[in-house]
Amino acid sequence: MRASRIAYKPVGMALGAVSGMIAGAAFKQAWKLIEGEGDAPDALDEDRPWAQILLAAAVQGAIFAVVKATVERSGAQATRRVTAMSWRLTAKAARRSARSAWRTSVAAATCPAR
Repeated sequence: MRASRIAYKPVGMALGAVSGMIAGAAFKQAWKLIEGEGDAPDALDEDRPWAQILLAAAVQGAIFAVVKATVERSGAQATRRVTAMSWRLTAKAARRSARSAWRTSVAAATCPAR
């Protein structure tokens, strides 16, 4: 498994919770605009008509899907940038270390010990 996938696991779980809260708040605001009521109908709410329940479910599903995709994609890109950056820094440090070791060995070979 690549480092970016391993690093994304805890980030993805946290982002999932955050995206749920964001989507819930967005749905409440959208439902107020659609119906003018404070709460959306529940599937088991017998006082509401089928059309209203299905409309609420469709709007809620669409909002949750868009928010989830946006948050997960942004989190994956950020994680990829961070892990790629750390990999580049590690590779750069390894090259520096190799150069330094090479210079030390060349210096030791050209300058005999006294």
